[in-house]
Amino acid sequence: ENEENDSDLEYEINRIIELHNSHNLEEYDIPPAGILEDMVIHLLDKAEFENALIFVEFWLNKEPYSADANSKKGLIYLNLENKEKCLKFYQIALDIDAFDSEIAVQAAISFSHFGNPSRALEIVSSVSELYPDNEEVTFYKGVYLSNLERTHEAIYALDSLRHSENWGKEATQEIAFCYYYLGIIDKALEYFQDVIDFDPFDANAWFNKGVVYSYNGQLLKANVCYDYALAVDEDNFLSHYNKGHNLAVMGKLLEAIECYQKALALSPNDEDTLYNLGSLYADSGNYIAAIDTFTKVIGINNTHHFAYFGRGVCYDALELFDDALVDYNRALAIFTDNSELWYAKADLLYNLGFPDESIECYLKALEIAPDNIECWYDYGQTCFELNNFKDAQDAFNKLIELAPDWSEGYYQLAKVYAHNKNSDRVISLLNNAFLLDPKKKDLIKEDFKDIGDNRELKNYLNNLYETN
Repeated sequence: ENEENDSDLEYEINRIIELHNSHNLEEYDIPPAGILEDMVIHLLDKAEFENALIFVEFWLNKEPYSADANSKKGLIYLNLENKEKCLKFYQIALDIDAFDSEIAVQAAISFSHFGNPSRALEIVSSVSELYPDNEEVTFYKGVYLSNLERTHEAIYALDSLRHSENWGKEATQEIAFCYYYLGIIDKALEYFQDVIDFDPFDANAWFNKGVVYSYNGQLLKANVCYDYALAVDEDNFLSHYNKGHNLAVMGKLLEAIECYQKALALSPNDEDTLYNLGSLYADSGNYIAAIDTFTKVIGINNTHHFAYFGRGVCYDALELFDDALVDYNRALAIFTDNSELWYAKADLLYNLGFPDESIECYLKALEIAPDNIECWYDYGQTCFELNNFKDAQDAFNKLIELAPDWSEGYYQLAKVYAHNKNSDRVISLLNNAFLLDPKKKDLIKEDFKDIGDNRELKNYLNNLYETN
């Protein structure tokens, strides 16, 4: 019978739409309000929102002060993502009948959806005072309290629904989220497990429990949860994605790549997944695949400076230096305050035979990240090669200040002072360097062969040669 009724309704809807579109619709062709309501609901169920709008207008022409008709019009505009009209017609419905709990909940959902959880809470709180035993109203009151970070109040409201036949599972899950937001991890895990005990085939509950374990650094346990979620729903995109991220953190690159590939099979144009996959290809040395993947990211979002950077690094590794430089410049044109980009460009310019130009980039990188010891080292080395001994001295002094337990600062500064003929300072610095890394003694014949006629330093080095 229901199928026959739906068929008759569908036939009548199509007939009226055809007449409407051909401008042949007469007043007597329009059904009464009760039938129009059924037609609107039928069209909403089929997600035919534009057609539903036609019939709700007919309905409102017959019953302009119908709270149900205005709320349905608000619902249509909610699905059409028209904020202004959606909230306008829900407010009209509330003005007509502020005591209808169903309309109040729908209106609250719409206000929350469009970024006004305060108004949503105000609506459900008013109805809650009239119907304190209405579980749906209580549930949404708890949700909006949580959205407004009134978390303890939210837990109190939701806890009254823990054993509800209709809302117990949803309320328990919301409480779990509340404890997660409060950073009370044990409680969050406990409540998510309660949801799973209630319904072991709830993929979202398994996923959410995995998120909590991931947040807590328990990556193996998190991935077990993601596996359960995927056993229930193999098309759970976020479980594939999060599992891949955890495997990458654990250094299991090939398994992580497989997870990201499965995620991309579900959402081929997800730029975060593509970028992470490209990074894993690069980390595993598959630079061609990485370049192809980063190029796909750029095709989706041509302002993704990290994708240009990643692709540039891959070109750099393949010694396609000109292509790498183009990508570094593109990335820096989008985001200039990335010290790693300036550092990479500096090294590239040095490798291309432009040490003078590289100096400027090293300084840009150090301006943004003044504690980068590797950058100070490379900058100091380049200054030394350019015979800019004053800046080299400053760079290696800074390196010693930042990394007093690294032998390189002392050793490189010793080379600067050897050029300045300061034998006492050279000997002191070399002693420090050899104390931290005795293998440095293997380098002194080559690095200190041009010391001129400094007798004290020559004797010191000759003794090292003999003992070494």
